[in-house]
Amino acid sequence: MKIFENRILCEKYYFLTLDSGMKVYLIPKKGYKHYFAILGVPYGSFSYQYKINDIKYCDIKGLAHFLEHKNFATSGDTDVSNTFASLGADVNAFTSYLQTCYYFSTTSNFEKCLKLLIDFI
Repeated sequence: MKIFENRILCEKYYFLTLDSGMKVYLIPKKGYKHYFAILGVPYGSFSYQYKINDIKYCDIKGLAHFLEHKNFATSGDTDVSNTFASLGADVNAFTSYLQTCYYFSTTSNFEKCLKLLIDFI
């Protein structure tokens, strides 16, 4: 884990790369009672060609945004937003040109919400 210091803001933040390649940043804020987490994937509206095991695939443009919405769907007529709400959290997502990001904010149940975010993405 690497520790960085922002002397202007008098803050430290922490960075590590997991075995999976996922980059994790932790920015603690003294006196804050609100938690926020974001999970970004490098697949956005300009992403329609990719490789897996040296095999090239092409998708329909706009697929990233479609998948952003479909990821919220769970079984039946419900979606994962209801589960976040039951934990006291707000959840949302956005797709930019190069990435899709899913995020939540909460004042409680941070660990449960983080696990839910990772599980549904």
